[in-house]
Amino acid sequence: MLLVFSWYPRLLVRPYLPSTGWVNGHVSWGIGQGNQFELKQEIKFPHSLGLLYSAFTYYLGFKVNSGEYKVMGLAPYGEPKYVDLIYDHLIDLKADGSFRLNMAYFNYCTGLTMTNE
Repeated sequence: MLLVFSWYPRLLVRPYLPSTGWVNGHVSWGIGQGNQFELKQEIKFPHSLGLLYSAFTYYLGFKVNSGEYKVMGLAPYGEPKYVDLIYDHLIDLKADGSFRLNMAYFNYCTGLTMTNE
């Protein structure tokens, strides 16, 4: 719905309209022209990059929804030695940019924590 609201003021152009949701984890994009809107792609909960980032924040011992800035700030000082492990086990990134999370590693759908032990 957010996409439609951001599109109506632009009725005279052909905008590319990305939309993301933090808590509900919904990511979508579409193209509008005139009074027509075409949704091109969407990725729905529980497959969310925001929740993946929160899971890393939790796993590193920081508080979710307040410690993410610490993880982001510390990132440039680290080495990307776990990149292959993340792509092999946690996230399946497709050629078109879509992705799926391996929910066996995450607990935020049914539990009180972000990750499974």
